[in-house]
Amino acid sequence: MTDSLPPGGIVPGTDELTARWADAWRPEQAAERLDGLGAPWCVAAGWAPAAARGRNEQESCRAWN
Repeated sequence: MTDSLPPGGIVPGTDELTARWADAWRPEQAAERLDGLGAPWCVAAGWAPAAARGRNEQESCRAWN
């Protein structure tokens, strides 16, 4: 994987990734916090399917990692 990194790119370790995502908004939190926003917004990437279904699939996603 490091062969395809751009100059100066890094591969973060598990602990760093966990720390970076520790305070990420869950889909329901995003909807709550962005309710009434005067601009369009969306949930993208891994949470999008869970948000569309209205349920938390984080545990089942971990099983695939």
